[in-house]
Amino acid sequence: MNITARRDNKVIRSIQERDRYLEDRLPALHQATESGPIAVYGAGKHTAHLFEHFGALLPAVAFVLDDNPEAWGQLIEGVRICDPGTARPEEVTAVVVSSDAAEAVLAARAQEWVGQIEEPARRPSVCRLYDGCEFAYEKRVRKGQRKRRHHKLGPFYGAHRLEPTFNALYDEGLESADVGDNEWRRARFYNLINLLKLTAGLDGFTAEAGCFRGQSSYLICRTRAEQEAGDPFDGSTHVIVDSFEGLSEPTQPDGSFSAKLYEAGAFANTSVEHVRGALRAFPGVRIHKGWIPAVLGELEDVPYRFVHVDVDLYEPVKDCLEYFYARLVAGGVIVVDDHGPVPNGSYPGCAIACQEFSARVGVPFAPLSAGNAVFVKRG
Repeated sequence: MNITARRDNKVIRSIQERDRYLEDRLPALHQATESGPIAVYGAGKHTAHLFEHFGALLPAVAFVLDDNPEAWGQLIEGVRICDPGTARPEEVTAVVVSSDAAEAVLAARAQEWVGQIEEPARRPSVCRLYDGCEFAYEKRVRKGQRKRRHHKLGPFYGAHRLEPTFNALYDEGLESADVGDNEWRRARFYNLINLLKLTAGLDGFTAEAGCFRGQSSYLICRTRAEQEAGDPFDGSTHVIVDSFEGLSEPTQPDGSFSAKLYEAGAFANTSVEHVRGALRAFPGVRIHKGWIPAVLGELEDVPYRFVHVDVDLYEPVKDCLEYFYARLVAGGVIVVDDHGPVPNGSYPGCAIACQEFSARVGVPFAPLSAGNAVFVKRG
């Protein structure tokens, strides 16, 4: 059964109009899926709104699926967010795609997820709430409303929203690495790229410890290619280290959330070959596969001007800071991805490693509101 045979060809121009549409749409969904629990695909703002305002109209929700490992194990209105790679489609009768702007993309991922069941007749149906709808949200609001909205969005309503050049580059990176998006990462990577630009003209390599599927290294390489246009950049002075097997085993400072990610095999959905493909425009990139700190011993002893540390946990963050800061040129920058605050506070070991390194070496650092932490090597 496909619940989405209905196509409304409707233009929705506001959140209020979308909510009225859902009030009409959800009872039919409930009736069509009353034979058992459902899954919801997508753990973004749309799902939080759906659960908060329309929970009574939804069938029983077994779990929420999301492609972002940072969300796994968290709860939305008491419902756990799960990794599509480990959740079982046999446990639900239908999958509701929960997004407006990205519905088509998530629907394709939902179809892939239910496709794990070989016999088509036994697969859960996939429901697109807005099939045939077009969204044209009005952007004009009254002055007083605008102020309240900005305050509510807090630190993630950042300057990156005003820079179409960055957003276009960021979206390129998403496509090249074939990775899902979240608002927090976009804000952090906006900081990342602007901090990289501060090191223009300095000698030294760039590096990334913990690349996952290659998006952030793509952004670094593309930015360097633009900065160094007079001398075509092939990636040969950019270094990547990653296990390509997921997180290392957490230790006591890392807390319970990291332990759950480790047990679930988070961030293992990658490979050297995948990252090579994502960075195919930069064939010279030096990729080293292995666990930190051992893999750091394989690197050529070179100076660095910019390093991105995205390894999440106490021990590897500590080891990376020790290794790369000693090789950072004067004016060079290290950006640590998961210092905090929330939602990145899920990685307390990362913050502890930054604080301990700062105290031990006598080097100040700056935690940023989007979650990065920044170290600058003084001359």
